[in-house]
Amino acid sequence: MNNLSTPSRFARLRRGILNHEICAVKKLVLGLTLALLCALPARAQIAPAAGYWWNPAQAGSGFVIEIQGTTMFMAGFLYAASGEATWVASTGQMASATQYSGSLITYSGGQTLTGAFQPAIQNPMPAGTITINFSTNTSGTLSWPGGTIPIQRFDIVAGGATTPQPSSNPQTGWWWDPSQGGRGFAVEVQGGVMYLAGYMYDASGNPVWYLASGNMSGNTLFEGTLFQG
Repeated sequence: MNNLSTPSRFARLRRGILNHEICAVKKLVLGLTLALLCALPARAQIAPAAGYWWNPAQAGSGFVIEIQGTTMFMAGFLYAASGEATWVASTGQMASATQYSGSLITYSGGQTLTGAFQPAIQNPMPAGTITINFSTNTSGTLSWPGGTIPIQRFDIVAGGATTPQPSSNPQTGWWWDPSQGGRGFAVEVQGGVMYLAGYMYDASGNPVWYLASGNMSGNTLFEGTLFQG
């Protein structure tokens, strides 16, 4: 009986040693894999910057983009086929951290630059769709009825879009009077220079935009002249 049981005990012992060695190898591989992953540089999360964006090859038009949480609000300032300044907007949830797709909204009949407030009317039919894919915080690709174009942050001053700005600057993005919906202002300051666009309506009720740019008079004061786009 002792002689017959000896090979069985030996086999069990051998299997135990092999299992122990396999576990040790697995732990070693897992440890090396984790160490390698930790050594790799972390990929930064893309966070598209708020403010003015444009296609340098299409000067005279552009976009103001702001994302709050997972919701985007953007407006494009451009020109109608007749040559008049006009604007379109879009708002909605981001499809992901780097992609937005939504309807282009147009409004009419709102407040003029110097007139009393009157609410704007959202036109029921979208002007088309817009899709933006961001490749970095300051660059991306935009597709809309006008085609597909590269876009990038707009430098108000040389290198301003990628230079950290002082905390004393007014917050970059969309500003409005909540009691006067249907119009608003896009504000950005780079290097002490303000770029301000006002989105409102002409006397016929058509959307129109105005622009003012110049040096800040102080941390909290800008004085300039509005020009119609």
